[in-house]
Order: sequence, then structure tokens, then C-alpha cells
Amino acid sequence: MKNKYLTTGIILVLFCLFFSCNSFAQPASRRFSISIIGGTTSKGPASDLESALNLAGYNDVSSFWGSTTAHPFSKTGLGAIGSPWLVQCQYLLNGNLAVSMIVSNSDIGMTLGYKKSSYFSQINYSVLTISPLLSISLNNIFRIGAGPAYYITKANNESSSIFGGLLDIGLSVPNDSRFYFTFSFQYRFVGKMDLSEVKENYPSSKIIPIGEVNFNHTFTGIGIGIRF
Repeated sequence: MKNKYLTTGIILVLFCLFFSCNSFAQPASRRFSISIIGGTTSKGPASDLESALNLAGYNDVSSFWGSTTAHPFSKTGLGAIGSPWLVQCQYLLNGNLAVSMIVSNSDIGMTLGYKKSSYFSQINYSVLTISPLLSISLNNIFRIGAGPAYYITKANNESSSIFGGLLDIGLSVPNDSRFYFTFSFQYRFVGKMDLSEVKENYPSSKIIPIGEVNFNHTFTGIGIGIRF
């Protein structure tokens, strides 16, 4: 695990959740819920990729039909290369503790560089997230939780499996109906991915010396859910 404070932070959060849950216990007639959420992400590895492409010489200015574009630059978040989504299944335990499972796919974005001798380089990157969480749910409205996470990071032809952690904060309203609206904010401790073998995607398959980039990112989204 790359982040030296990650394990300690998760343990402290889970410890606090366990010993505070009885103070906020609320009855729940519907304990199981499923939420489907769409949203956006923060920049993730964009800054590291821009720095690496700049050092590799992919920092020329391109021109097209009279307009010029400075490189490298990034496009990230909703609509950059896709639509990040999340599915969360939650079950309320005794008191106010809840356990849940999260599956999410986040197309974070793309970073583009340009070198006159090699044309363009475009690196697309995404993260698949699978995470079990332990949370405290206050009155079935507000929740905060944390847990370990399994990430599959991708950048062009490269992919990597990484174990990290996840912090989840959310709201669900109304709290007593079968259907509800939900808001979710997550910080995902992914860590670093080695991109020493990533390939230029146009017009050749030339290797670009990128190195390690940090895939830590946030997810923010809204959606709907159903309780059973």
C-alpha cells in the first residue's frame, strides 16, 4: 500500500464508527438498499502525466485551421472520455451500523501531448473500483464509512491491480420511503501505477517513458435508490 497513513486512518475510522453507532440507533423497516449513481471525478493522474509528457518532449504547439493548441493538456471528469458510475448495495445492521459493497467504473479522462517529430500522444485512463465498506448511518439519511478497496487501473495498453482504501460520505432522502435520491462523495486511495511501457497511440506504437503516476482521486455523484 503506497500511502503510509492509509491503514492507520481506516482503522481509526472503523473504530470510531463501531463505538459511536449505539448513540444514534434508529429503527429501520427496510434494511437493504441498492443505489445507482452517476457522477464525475477529480483529475487523478493528469498532473503527473502532463509533467512526464513535458519531460519527454511532447510539449510542442499544434496548429489546425489557423488555431493553435499548447501541449500537454488534459481533459478529465464527466464526458471527457466517458461517464463515471457507481452501484452501491447496503444492509443496515443492528444499531446504526451498515455494511455495503461498492462497484464503480470511472473513466477519469485523457492527457494529450504533441511532438512534431512523432505527432500526437493521447493517454486515456480509467479505474475500476470494488470495495466493501463499514459505515455508520444516521437516521438512514447521512452515512460515513471506510474500507479496503481493490482497484484495476488502466492507461492505454497498460493495466494494473492495486489494493488501497476508500472513504465514503453520502446522503439519502427521504429516509423512510422505498425510493430515494442519494448523493455520494468518495476519496479513493489508489496509489501509484507504473507506466514505463505505455505506448503512443498515434500514429505509431512508440514507447513513452512516463514512469509512476498517482491515481488517487475523488468521485462525486447523485443518483436514485430503492429500499427493501
